[in-house]
Amino acid sequence: MEKEGGGEYVEHMKRAKKSLFSAYFILFLDNFGYAVTFPLFPLLLLTTSFDFLPEATLTSTRNILLGILLAAFPLAKFFGAPFFGDTADRFGRKKTLIWTLAGTVLGYALSALAIYLKSYSFLLFSRLLSGFFSGNLVISLAIISDLNPSREKRAKGMSVAASCLGLGITAAIVAGGVLTAPEILSALSPAFAFWALAVVSLLNLVVLFLFYQETATQISPDAKISFTKPFRNILSVIGQKTLHPIYLFLFFWFFGFFLSIQWVVPLSVEKFQASRDEITWLLVIFGLCWALSGVFLNRRLLSKFSIWPLTLWSLFLVSFLYFICAIDNFFLYFTLAYILSGIFIAFCLGNTMTLISLAISAEGQGKALGVGQSVTSLAQFLSPFLGGFLAGFSIELIFYACALFVLVSFLSLLTYVLRRKQKT
Repeated sequence: MEKEGGGEYVEHMKRAKKSLFSAYFILFLDNFGYAVTFPLFPLLLLTTSFDFLPEATLTSTRNILLGILLAAFPLAKFFGAPFFGDTADRFGRKKTLIWTLAGTVLGYALSALAIYLKSYSFLLFSRLLSGFFSGNLVISLAIISDLNPSREKRAKGMSVAASCLGLGITAAIVAGGVLTAPEILSALSPAFAFWALAVVSLLNLVVLFLFYQETATQISPDAKISFTKPFRNILSVIGQKTLHPIYLFLFFWFFGFFLSIQWVVPLSVEKFQASRDEITWLLVIFGLCWALSGVFLNRRLLSKFSIWPLTLWSLFLVSFLYFICAIDNFFLYFTLAYILSGIFIAFCLGNTMTLISLAISAEGQGKALGVGQSVTSLAQFLSPFLGGFLAGFSIELIFYACALFVLVSFLSLLTYVLRRKQKT
């Protein structure tokens, strides 16, 4: 019996590891599928190389269309995340994940087809579809929580989850930089990235179907499914006055950050007339600096310094470097400032959810992280619109706005830290 029990336990642990792998991989793919568009879509819409838009389309119109396209994914995710969270409570995590991954495969395949057909409206629809089904992020986090019952293991699991999200964006930036290289584009279509994502997502769906065991301890068939939850999450922020600085920090930080990575390629093309090779190297080196800093340097610094001053200094330096990017008229200096910002961006992103966790009592963690996700999605959605609006006047305004938003984020977090010190 003991051997049987031991064998059952070993088998259970194997399945748990495979379930965790699927959850982590979903987080990685969601952010990869979102961020890979930053280097690819500007080349499609802002240049005439691929004839994606009529050649007579004005630059200001192209920028606005790009902003709308970049905003589609986070807008749909804003509604999809709470919807699929409710669906998982009602039907179980496995069924819901299978539905969302199937939708993700379809969304990526339609994006590739839209690029092949050179249809802007079709591409916009496919990005809305992909964004909606990427709402499975909350289910993946719930699975990680289910399979790490102790507080220490759960903290470690969430740390790995944050790394997967960050690595997804980093890998997408590096991959996008490589895929936009002239020698690669001559051999592969810009649609290749989305075909590859569809295939990888399909493989993850197969792994999930074969190996994932339901982790929800209780399924509620009568659970309500609501499309208004994201709005209620945002409104709930208003009632938490002591946490206003924390949520303002979160909103303005992500607003400035996403604005910068969404528009660095268009700015490089329009302001500096940078070549594809130059943009490729900029993105690759930026991504590598970000990844190495997040994986190695941030952890070492946290072992020596408190997370609060480390994040504050990082925010201030990111704001300063964005300002340098805004005023510089030489692409070399712009490149150096932007690459250097990647080091401190890694610190900010890696520590954001930890800061929210430290600011909230244990019983309020789940709700706080849910509200934080809604605030982040709102920033993701609004930033492309502001970018398109500013670029319609002058694309050089983009990094001034980035510097301003990150500075407001710094001041918001500083306000919270000072209030916290006064109470203690």
